[in-house]
Amino acid sequence: MHYNFTAFDKFEIFSSNQEVEKYRQSKIDEVQKNVSFIERHFNTKIDVLEIGSGNSKFLYGLDKADLLKSGYGIDVSKSRIDFANEWKKDLQIQNVHNVHGNALDLDLDNLPEFDLIYCVDMAFQLFDPAQPGSDIKFLNSCYKKLKKGGKIVLELDSSEQILKSLHNDKAKLWQEFDSSDPWMYLLWDCTYDRQKSYLYIKKAFIKRDLSKISKNNICLRVYDHSDIITMLEKLSFGTVQIYDYWSKKGDMSDDEFLVVGKK
Repeated sequence: MHYNFTAFDKFEIFSSNQEVEKYRQSKIDEVQKNVSFIERHFNTKIDVLEIGSGNSKFLYGLDKADLLKSGYGIDVSKSRIDFANEWKKDLQIQNVHNVHGNALDLDLDNLPEFDLIYCVDMAFQLFDPAQPGSDIKFLNSCYKKLKKGGKIVLELDSSEQILKSLHNDKAKLWQEFDSSDPWMYLLWDCTYDRQKSYLYIKKAFIKRDLSKISKNNICLRVYDHSDIITMLEKLSFGTVQIYDYWSKKGDMSDDEFLVVGKK
């Protein structure tokens, strides 16, 4: 299995129930801007498929806002699906189905049609480096699974700041997480393949109490606005729109953007 599909396994490991509850609440708070964005695009309860659903915070946020008819969350990380299912059990939610699997290998024909297909946190950008051409194949599958008038929402990162920081196509960067996160720092070691538009990133997560360093590697395909618009339009998506924020300016990084395509 390509390392892109194992990068976030065993990510949500906590030492106490108090830590878990604090983390869960922070994730529900964090996803409110995403829920508000979806509420502006749909005026009724919707059937949702999330690819790269992780802990399913988005689906639970939709349910809490009374926007979710049914939800399917697919994630390749077994530990994150386990975390999502424990959370689902505590919330006593019945209309969310968390599925462990690689979205590129799953047979979507077995799933119902959806009003919304949702893929954020750069998950879409992991596909092509792992299986060349799978980005287009994935979008085509999504188009077929959408109801007429349904929408796909992708959150992408142009990685412009990293690309600007490159020296001989390499860069080293760092970031600090919010205090509710079990990890304090993330160190980035980046290399860019200009021919393929592949950004190779070696990550080192540093635990808040400094007791652990967790390392993983990912490779992202970098898309700009015109790249992704062209891809969606070639697959017959109409009314393709770009957004620079979820609810208000500043709630996404300067490099991130949303693309919404309608069937």
